Amino acid sequence: MTGFDDKDQAVSSGTGSPGRNSTIERLGEQVKLGHQAWLERLRVMQEVETFFAKELLATREPSEALKVCNRWIAKRLELLAADSRDFTGFWMDLVMTAAGDFKVPRAPRRKGEDA
Repeated sequence: MTGFDDKDQAVSSGTGSPGRNSTIERLGEQVKLGHQAWLERLRVMQEVETFFAKELLATREPSEALKVCNRWIAKRLELLAADSRDFTGFWMDLVMTAAGDFKVPRAPRRKGEDA
């Protein structure tokens, strides 16, 4: 009887199933690409924060500062929404890759139902 650790070691050493190895490699590559995309989004967020902070410090009137803050918040929310969408898509892609050719079973058809 093989344990969980034995199976993991067999896959990581290359002695596991070839299909599983390629799935693990694809998952690893997807995680790596997702991480790189996330780092790029963080860089963009940092640039936005720096830009608006400088712009805010340059204002002379409270009304100007309010306009800058409103634009800053709008841009921040836009970036957060895009980040949430990308994060969700990233995890869905990982799940789909991990599932591979797994088919969700359908409910049995009743007599007389069309295909």
